[in-house]
Amino acid sequence: MSYVNVGIVPGDGGCYYLPRIIGAARALDLIWTGRTMAAQEALQMGYVSQVVPPDQLMDTVMAYARKLAKGPQVAMELAKRLVYEGLETNNLFKELRSAEHAMTIARATEDAREGPRAWAEKRRPQFKGK
Repeated sequence: MSYVNVGIVPGDGGCYYLPRIIGAARALDLIWTGRTMAAQEALQMGYVSQVVPPDQLMDTVMAYARKLAKGPQVAMELAKRLVYEGLETNNLFKELRSAEHAMTIARATEDAREGPRAWAEKRRPQFKGK
């Protein structure tokens, strides 16, 4: 958020997304001062979700991507939509209805049947994204 250092305001949704990620007070601090921060501070304030040494970055990213790729894709996509939709509204009733609708869709998937079956059989689920 170093835009202020050249006399402009954050572009690309910075003033929209940043307060939702780290809170208004912290966002304004970064936007007004244009300061940089250490990785640990970014982690502490929730700007990043994990910090790893540079030489472990690609291995960490690839392990995370592989984990996500093995997950129940329909449920993950529905959850992503619910999270972003929830950021747009202050209407809990609407969000609960949206979650109910998403749950109906998720429960109809093969993955929703595989998950409990794998748990009961004490094995890792083999999700297929269906």
